[in-house]
Amino acid sequence: MNGQTNIEATGFRFRYGLNDIPEEKKNPPLKSLSYFWGPIP
Repeated sequence: MNGQTNIEATGFRFRYGLNDIPEEKKNPPLKSLSYFWGPIP
């Protein structure tokens, strides 16, 4: 058996956090305004 035990995995999760990428929340009005900003709107 070459894997981590449940206790080791819990320790890593506690120390480093979940293996998760936070989702960026975008503001819809600002996103629509960004289409009109740039060199060729």
